[in-house]
Amino acid sequence: MLMLTRYFEQSEFTCKCGCEFPYELTDNVYNLAVNLEIIRNYINSPIIVNSGYRCKKHNANEGGKSKSKHLIAIAADIKVKGLTPKQLASVIKKLMDEGKIKAGGLKAYRTFVHYDIRGNYVTW
Repeated sequence: MLMLTRYFEQSEFTCKCGCEFPYELTDNVYNLAVNLEIIRNYINSPIIVNSGYRCKKHNANEGGKSKSKHLIAIAADIKVKGLTPKQLASVIKKLMDEGKIKAGGLKAYRTFVHYDIRGNYVTW
């Protein structure tokens, strides 16, 4: 078990197909986990990572975009018990606006929130 931060293990971000996590993306997933840790501490509740890194094949099977940030391990689809995706996205946007976490892609879906650390705020 490789802990990235106090609350996040690298295994939470590995591809769901079971392929090996690319070593060269370790810094990316660490930086993502650091930002998720800030969110977790702010809301004082565990974050469940539904999807982190995805290999090209798994990303395609999931209907992911060809330039998905999941492919380079800087994106996570997350949820928090007790918060709706809209509420969680609102917290994340607030933390971005306050400069407490890295700006990135943010989208509240029906059952989860996509957050990535691309460096500039976007939504779709």
